Amino acid sequence: MSDLVPLFQPKSVALIGASSNSKKYGYWTAKSLVENKFEGDIYLVSRSGGELFGHTTYPDILSVPGDVDLAILAIAPKFILPVMEQCVEKGVKCAIVVSTGFGEVGPEGKNLNARCSKSPVRVTCVCRVRTAWVRTVPPRA
Repeated sequence: MSDLVPLFQPKSVALIGASSNSKKYGYWTAKSLVENKFEGDIYLVSRSGGELFGHTTYPDILSVPGDVDLAILAIAPKFILPVMEQCVEKGVKCAIVVSTGFGEVGPEGKNLNARCSKSPVRVTCVCRVRTAWVRTVPPRA
């Protein structure tokens, strides 16, 4: 059960896909973490850089200066596998994938989902994640 502590009681959270666009999930999640005064470290990851809700943003998870218990991935599905590889490299303990655009959007999304399931990167991620004790909550879990 202690393997799940970083998922349910994280000391640090990285939101990958933080956004200044109020129509995006990454905006509302960042706002919620900050306004509800999450007690741990908050790391906002955004390719646009800059600052969001008074927090510096980082271009990728590998640029985050501290340890990360929980990564929330709010990015396009085509970026999930490479970003999960970075999470493994960073030593992230748990990840939640909240992305949409897989099977629920039609044939193209289903095709992407099938490709992700058969990808050697995914197999590598699963093996490395298991040996690193990283737990992942996929979309539609």
